[in-house]
Amino acid sequence: LHRFMEICDLAKIKTDLAGEIEKTVENNIFTQKEADALNVSAIEKFLSSDLYNRISNAEKYIREQEFSMSIPVSLINASLSDKTNENVIVQGVVDGLIINGQSGEIVDYKTDRVATQEELCERYKGQMSIYKKAAEECFGLQNVTVTLYSFHLSKEISVKL
Repeated sequence: LHRFMEICDLAKIKTDLAGEIEKTVENNIFTQKEADALNVSAIEKFLSSDLYNRISNAEKYIREQEFSMSIPVSLINASLSDKTNENVIVQGVVDGLIINGQSGEIVDYKTDRVATQEELCERYKGQMSIYKKAAEECFGLQNVTVTLYSFHLSKEISVKL
């Protein structure tokens, strides 16, 4: 499901989801078995979400954006904050970045089977704080928010950092 969201045409899946799925098989991205295993219902719920509408109406939407930056080691391991002033190089890939003016919204798709949105937020809070910093520093954005989209819970979740 996550891979499909990386490669699908976000405009076309709204009107021809089956065609976009079939295209992944035709282009040898997915096998027929993999395509058949996609949770179409979960994708359809995403297409009805406010998040999908924000993506569709954004001035710019960047997908699978790689970044590399230097950050204090304390952002990765808070217990080291008083022991070292060292920085580390981190690399990552942001699933999606909605840009409107100088404001940004990080979009991260999650397929984890969790019971609550709090569990998901807690699990990814550290990763999302790094992504937020990357959006601010690497892309020069301000007012950056972070949204997880849980396909298991069929909802968008705002992450408070």
